[in-house]
Amino acid sequence: QESFMREYSGITAWVQTCRESARRCGYVETLHNRRRFLPALAARTRAERQHAERQAVNSSCQASAADLVKAAMLAIHTRLKRMRVHEGGQCRMVARMLLQIHDELLFEVDEGHLDRVREVVVSEMI
Repeated sequence: QESFMREYSGITAWVQTCRESARRCGYVETLHNRRRFLPALAARTRAERQHAERQAVNSSCQASAADLVKAAMLAIHTRLKRMRVHEGGQCRMVARMLLQIHDELLFEVDEGHLDRVREVVVSEMI
């Protein structure tokens, strides 16, 4: 853990700021301003307060990551809809998002459109 903190020196300051803000407000916010209230931040016991502080840091980080993935998924879907093909009087998608696992997305893609879909996905996920 020490080498990690040395390598990423801003992490310690961010964690401290997150904890202080959570104690002051009673909640944490994600990048997209979703809030998680943590009443245990004002608990009587030190153990409960420390647990709530760990939850505050974890929630802020992981829920913000979820916000970013959701935004990317919506943008990808919008762009994939524009890539629909029209054949035999029918309109169909060239790719479908099948699954999201944390920060990874799984797609089913028509082979002929693979490069173009890859470009779309990579550009929205960065």
